[in-house]
Amino acid sequence: MRQRKAMSGVLVIMELGAEWPAWTGTGVEMASRGGRRVLSQEEGEGPEAFADRVAEHLGSLFAKRIELERAVLACNDRSDARAMQARNKLCQALVSALSGRRSWQLLLTASGRTGKVRHALSDLAVGLSGSWASPSSGSIGVRFGDEMPLVQQANVA
Repeated sequence: MRQRKAMSGVLVIMELGAEWPAWTGTGVEMASRGGRRVLSQEEGEGPEAFADRVAEHLGSLFAKRIELERAVLACNDRSDARAMQARNKLCQALVSALSGRRSWQLLLTASGRTGKVRHALSDLAVGLSGSWASPSSGSIGVRFGDEMPLVQQANVA
């Protein structure tokens, strides 16, 4: 009996008030032979509750033969401690879910209109890259608007 090859999955996570990352609609960034899923924050749902809800569903979003290989977290312009703590918690759960794959990518994205959110998300990506202790072939990046990723960590270890 021939075993089916696993397909790759892409997850886009949308915070309330975040802009849809236009670059996800076409091109290599969203190329996937598997599934695509979008989870969005509900009106009135706090950042912590949203992070918990997404983390809770990570294992059940795709069919068993589809491996989550790319996640995009589309952030709004909040850069306060509460929002950043929730993003950190969510990103830790995402990296944990992704890191068992042969290759993976986590991209944090925002409109980037404010310098505060640019700085906060860049710091978060660098912190995640430096703290992840599992050897893998993953990357964590930050992308603002249509710009190419600003922070890219290959072979996160």
